[in-house]
Amino acid sequence: MKLEKIDANTLHIMLTKADLDDRHVSMMDLMSDRSEVESFFYSILDEADADHSFSNDDQVTFQILPTGQHGVQLFISKIVDDPNVSVDESGKAVFSLKNEQVD
Repeated sequence: MKLEKIDANTLHIMLTKADLDDRHVSMMDLMSDRSEVESFFYSILDEADADHSFSNDDQVTFQILPTGQHGVQLFISKIVDDPNVSVDESGKAVFSLKNEQVD
């Protein structure tokens, strides 16, 4: 697993197929049971966040991108005060863009 801290609010994590195998997770697993997948990515966050800059109270989003080597790139971002982002009753981030009229 490779970790890159992009900024104070974003982590970039590279998981190879071997990393997934070590954790007994396949690419098919990542596309199945939502609660299992969520639990897996939170465990990766716990492992990667050694300095605890992503506290348990922070709302986070996960962006998962498959790589050509059968691994994944994972971007974990804190949800900071942003008028375009809200959190629904289940704790999921909801993104909205408002149309503004420009003269």
